[in-house]
Amino acid sequence: MTYEVNLTDAESRPTAVVAATTTWQDFPALWGQLLGEVWNCLRADGIHRGCRNIMLYRDDVPNVEVGVLLDQPCRLTGQVAAYGPHNDDPSQQWAEVYWLLNVQPGLGLMRD
Repeated sequence: MTYEVNLTDAESRPTAVVAATTTWQDFPALWGQLLGEVWNCLRADGIHRGCRNIMLYRDDVPNVEVGVLLDQPCRLTGQVAAYGPHNDDPSQQWAEVYWLLNVQPGLGLMRD
């Protein structure tokens, strides 16, 4: 099986996330709690919709960041952190899916 991999440069996009270190076994029960903390933060600032949910898998530990793409600034609470510049143009927003790839000697890129 072959995979097509495209590398592109992209501008940073604002996110509000909660970071955690977990296990793959525990992650299915944890991600909803992390996302809930982010949405509680947004709702406390009057934001009730319009922010797409995201999950970033930083490595295979896994260290994860679960949250939303921000479409407007908001005050942060609890463990919620924000990253990236704000852009009011909705045409600059899209959903992205990333797979963690490993480089296997002699085999090239392989998906975990």
